[in-house]
Amino acid sequence: NTINAVQIDRDASGKVIAKHLPDLLKCEDDWFRPVNIEFGPDGCLYIADWYNKIVSHNEVRRNHPDRDKSHGRIWRIRHVNQVPGSVPNLVKTETSDLVKHLTADNRWKKRAAWHQIADRQAKELGPKIKNLLLDDSNSTASKVHALWSLESLKIFDEELYIHLLKHSDANIRREAVRSLASFDLSADQLVLLLDSLVEDSDATVRSQVLRTLEEVSKPSPKIVSLLVKASKPDLGNNKMGGGYERSFERYLARKALETYSADLTLFLNSPSADNYPITHLLWALQALPKQEASKQFTKIWKKSDESQLDKETFISIASLLDDQEVYNVVQPMFTKKTNAHKIVSLAIEAQDRFTSPKLKLLLKPAVVHLISTGDRVDQALAIDAANKFKLAYINNEVVELMKNNFAAALLPTVLPILELEPQKNKSLIKGWAEELNLPANNRLIIIQSLLNIDYNTASELLNAFITNQPELPISVVVEQLSKSRAGAKALIQLVSDKKINPNIFNFFVAQRVHQSNRKDEVVKSIQASANKRENERVQSLDAKIKQYAKAVETLVGNPLVGQGLFQSCLACHEVNGQGLNIAPALDGSANRELEALLTSIVNPNAAIEGGYRLYRVIKKDGSIIEGYLDSKTDHGLSIAVMGGSKIFIPRSELAYDDFVTGQSFMPSIFSDLPEQTMVDLVSYIKTLK
Repeated sequence: NTINAVQIDRDASGKVIAKHLPDLLKCEDDWFRPVNIEFGPDGCLYIADWYNKIVSHNEVRRNHPDRDKSHGRIWRIRHVNQVPGSVPNLVKTETSDLVKHLTADNRWKKRAAWHQIADRQAKELGPKIKNLLLDDSNSTASKVHALWSLESLKIFDEELYIHLLKHSDANIRREAVRSLASFDLSADQLVLLLDSLVEDSDATVRSQVLRTLEEVSKPSPKIVSLLVKASKPDLGNNKMGGGYERSFERYLARKALETYSADLTLFLNSPSADNYPITHLLWALQALPKQEASKQFTKIWKKSDESQLDKETFISIASLLDDQEVYNVVQPMFTKKTNAHKIVSLAIEAQDRFTSPKLKLLLKPAVVHLISTGDRVDQALAIDAANKFKLAYINNEVVELMKNNFAAALLPTVLPILELEPQKNKSLIKGWAEELNLPANNRLIIIQSLLNIDYNTASELLNAFITNQPELPISVVVEQLSKSRAGAKALIQLVSDKKINPNIFNFFVAQRVHQSNRKDEVVKSIQASANKRENERVQSLDAKIKQYAKAVETLVGNPLVGQGLFQSCLACHEVNGQGLNIAPALDGSANRELEALLTSIVNPNAAIEGGYRLYRVIKKDGSIIEGYLDSKTDHGLSIAVMGGSKIFIPRSELAYDDFVTGQSFMPSIFSDLPEQTMVDLVSYIKTLK
């Protein structure tokens, strides 16, 4: 319940330095919720205080009685020695006096003066405003408002702008660059003014140059050359102060070039293009229409070398492979064994950015080589690529790999590849399913795969498996089989044949099976029974939360024990930079109200933030994937699962996808902990400041 104060400075190179000052405000009231801060025209600081016991919108259910939807507070803060300031009525101020208000002691007055100058179109104030801008004793804020005033009056003074664009303050340089788009300047004037600023030391200035060049939209090969100059190679990281800014500038340059496609073509065909690095040209050409981009790519790639292949260039290549000339010119690179690991890695990394059937053919030499090297890392990469791109052509290599050195750990990734050639591999998979010496969980995965190929044979094996193996609980069998359409069908039959009890289906699994076959009467019965039991379970959780709350107040927790249990949370959450950033960060959880904290642990479905609901995908092959919706594009969608891995599903493979109603991405794994264990867990969470 504090408001921090931060002092922003710049070092000699212009780099921003943030220095934390003593806390501006501390409040011991647990309901204090500052949500907005503004300075008023009197120079005082105003704080909008939500003032509510509930920390966020979905800490607890929406109808919780402690939610206050009627009250709030506004705080006014002033210095103890602050003299009440007058609030001038600038609407009635003489025009000749408006400029002095641009140097007022607070921004409200500066802004009001600027508005009046603009509304009155007081062009006669131009010389006074120029003098204000040239006077170094004036603050940056005053100069920026003066610059806005000149912009509103459409007064362009080239000598003044040359001065401002060389100013030591990056904020003034940036605002001067931005305002240039307001004036009807020629392309030559713009290039003369902005040429050196493409290489400015400040990232915000460089970015604004690119925005301004796009906004003016003046056909010119000189403007195009500036944008190509800014199309620098990616730095290979996303760090602030380097890689992040570079990626953003590349994006802005390419976006701007899309408005200059005709001039970009002329530039690339001119001798001037030879003066620029090929990496710049490869990035810039992606702004062209596809047919022209293919033509330019073929010409430029012949002058390049394979070391210039990065992720974005790979994506560009993949998007242009329909052009036979592009296909032919890059094919030699794909056939070199020394490139295999890099090429396959790039293809996997960028899979969600393109759709290219021809890439499958180009990848063949690299994937076949990797799986044949005998190196486990290479083989895992090849199998991963084969799964992601549905590469049936490595079937023989996969079969040979499993025959020579059967690895049960590879089954989940190998079986989907073998299913691409069902008739060829049916007897092999059946043989594995009949292998009684295999662990039960491996046999179950194999039988599930066989259900997709030969349902009748697999059903017989499944019946025998359920009858004769004591290792796996039937609930585990049901959970696994429900993840595919064929598995759900087999489960329905087992219930019909009274081989398994329908009450073994929990609410979540029943939902999956129902999704596969909504009309079947057995499925409806399974779903109804599961719904009833889930309602009873949810009602009991409120009592459970109260029980745990009482235990927290009466028992002594051991944070070290709780920390060990908390490690499982890091499979999705992040704390102090540790863990994965899939679910919300848990920093500051020590300040959460106890009931809200216990609710999120025991019953995460009670109050779900919209973006963190469970997302379910049913693929056309009948398999089901569930997790957190990481991204969704025209090419497909990515699902993040516990542990941090992401699964991309191309749009062509989607049969159904949507959020699961009332189901959090977080599983209810802590709803039945012993009281002392829960107290230990909470005691650790209460240390997370």
